[in-house]
Amino acid sequence: MAGRNSHHNTECNSASNWRAHKQLIELALSDGDVDDPHLVTYVESHGTGTAVGDSIEARGIGEALGKICSTTD
Repeated sequence: MAGRNSHHNTECNSASNWRAHKQLIELALSDGDVDDPHLVTYVESHGTGTAVGDSIEARGIGEALGKICSTTD
């Protein structure tokens, strides 16, 4: 894995990958046996501090939790 961003499987850290964020959140919810997304009341993430990076990270969160909410409501 040398030379790779292990969190997003990209060659560099120039931009996050919203799909990787989504998959990580879905995995964490599954591992934690959280089947009701309404139980998630707080999300902390390490944003890049840029308009591009933060919006990508926010999209990953929204895609993961939004998908769950739309299928359970």
